[in-house]
Amino acid sequence: LQIVNYLTRGVIVIIGLLLLFGWLIPPRADAGLMRTFGIIFILFGLYRIVSYYSAQKRLQRENEREEG
Repeated sequence: LQIVNYLTRGVIVIIGLLLLFGWLIPPRADAGLMRTFGIIFILFGLYRIVSYYSAQKRLQRENEREEG
């Protein structure tokens, strides 16, 4: 289940990269706006990966405290 969470968040980063470099721009779209969306997607995806990782570590530490 963790792999699915990381993959989903990673796909967001990949979509952001595609938008940033112009490989996923719809016809008649503003290239500058798509690059901005790309940066937002990348930052949001990275934020989600880091927040999920830290939440998992926190949960693991709490479980270790309860057992010990």
